[in-house]
Amino acid sequence: MFKPEETGGGILADEMGMGKTLSILALVIRTLNAAHSWATSNETSEGGTSQTPRCNRRSRATLIVASSDLMINEWFQELDK
Repeated sequence: MFKPEETGGGILADEMGMGKTLSILALVIRTLNAAHSWATSNETSEGGTSQTPRCNRRSRATLIVASSDLMINEWFQELDK
């Protein structure tokens, strides 16, 4: 079964107009299949180290933090394109 690399997340903090929204949308779309495979697999983290939290339910969600309503509207506009 596919096992994605464990990561700690990331921050994309370029200047305005550098294409951050489009870059992140492309990354999310590119990783959808891997996220779905991981979320539907039967593996659990029971065999991990003591530092590995036990996961009862897997999610393929992506958390996006935007600073204001204007930013959220920009995300929706990019999604519509």
